[in-house]
Amino acid sequence: QYQSNPEDMIEFAKFMSKIHNYSALNLSLIDEQFNGAIAVSSYEGWNKLGFSVQRGEKGIGIYAHAPVTIFTNKAGEEKTLREATAEEKTLIRNGILPSRKINHFKKGYVYDVSQTNATAEDLPKIFPNQVWNFDLQGENSIDQLESGVSALASSIGIDIKDMKESIYGELGSARGAYIQYVGGEEEITLNSRNTRTQNIATSIHELAHKKLHSMGEEGFNYPTEIKEFQAEMTSFVVCHNYGMDTSEKAIPYVAQWTKNNEKIDPKLFRQVMNDVRKTAIEFMEKIDEVIISERAEIESSNFKQNPHEQAQ
Repeated sequence: QYQSNPEDMIEFAKFMSKIHNYSALNLSLIDEQFNGAIAVSSYEGWNKLGFSVQRGEKGIGIYAHAPVTIFTNKAGEEKTLREATAEEKTLIRNGILPSRKINHFKKGYVYDVSQTNATAEDLPKIFPNQVWNFDLQGENSIDQLESGVSALASSIGIDIKDMKESIYGELGSARGAYIQYVGGEEEITLNSRNTRTQNIATSIHELAHKKLHSMGEEGFNYPTEIKEFQAEMTSFVVCHNYGMDTSEKAIPYVAQWTKNNEKIDPKLFRQVMNDVRKTAIEFMEKIDEVIISERAEIESSNFKQNPHEQAQ
C-alpha cells in the first residue's frame, strides 16, 4: 500500500522519523492502528520506566520476536525445546544433543505514551539521548545540525567539501554528489549555490549513499533507482526528525527515479525500507549526541554568566 504511491510513502516516512526501534513492518502496523503515535513501548516496558498504562486502553498489535530452540533427539528427529524431556534438556545444556535457534514471531502489544500516565514533557526523561521538539528556527539550531552532520561524516570516514574545494569541480544543477575515485578515495561534494538547509539535507542523502552503497556494502549491487530511493528516504526521515520538511523535493525525486516505486521489486521492498530505517536511526543518534552535547555546553556557559538569575 505504501509502495504504490510516493506521497503515501512520504507520509509513512514522517511517521518513521518519530518512532525508531521497530521494523518497517511493525511501524506500518502501529501507524495503521494508532494514528498520531509518537512513542510506544510494551506494558512491561512502560512499567520499567516508572509509568503505567491507563485502564481500558487497547494495545497496538505488532509482531514480537520470540525465537524458538530446535534440537535433534537421539533418533535424529527435530523437535522444539518445549517438547524435550527433562533428560533431553540436560543433554542439550551439556552440548550432547545439537540445538539451534530459529526466528519465530508471535503477536505482541505496545502502547503509545498518550495511553499512559506519562506526558509529552516526560519524553526527554524517558529517552534522555534523543532530541525532542527540535526548533529549527531557534538560536544555534542550524549550527548544531551542521556540527552533527560533520561529526556523522567523520564517524563513517568521509570528508564533505564544497565543490570549489573538490577536484570533482562544477556540479551544475545537482545539489551534491558522493564520489568514489578509481584509486579508492571517496568524498562528498556540495554545490556552492546551496542554502545551509539544502546542504544539510544533501549531505545526509550523500552520507546514506556512503553508508549503504559503497564498495563492499550489501547495497553496492542494487540498481541505481533503489540506491537513490534509499538515499532520499533516509535524508527525508532524518530531516523531518529535526523539523525540516523536504517533501517538496523528495516526492518528485522518488517518483522520477522509481517510476512511482514500480522499479522496486515488491519482494525487496521490506528489506529496502529496513535499510533506510536502520541508517536513519544511526544518523539521528550521532546527530542527537552532538546536539545534546552542544546544548549542555550552552546551558553551562549561561549558568556561569548568570548564576544568581539561574538560582531565582
